Amino acid sequence: MCPYNSAHLILEPRMQQHLVKCRVQYANLQYEICPYNATHRIPVPEMPDYHPTYNPEEHCVNNPILRNKNVLPQAQRRQFRMEERQRMQKFQSKEKEEASKESEEVYL
Repeated sequence: MCPYNSAHLILEPRMQQHLVKCRVQYANLQYEICPYNATHRIPVPEMPDYHPTYNPEEHCVNNPILRNKNVLPQAQRRQFRMEERQRMQKFQSKEKEEASKESEEVYL
């Protein structure tokens, strides 16, 4: 369904082309393009509340997700890999501590 006119029912493969046409026709309506999906249109007043806290880089740093940066020069890549190993070891040690605490609680 078209965000500019709810009477427009469009198939997904044609949505991009349709949105370009409707954006010109309905220039008075204020919509912004979603940063995650180009076929989503968000009304301008709702945009500040649209995924304001999600930062993919921060999410990867704070969770046990293995990152890889192949575009860096070799020395920087080596340094990055070393930092990633240390970061992942911290997560593994936290998991071991939590598992040992849980097993102690079971025996008590």
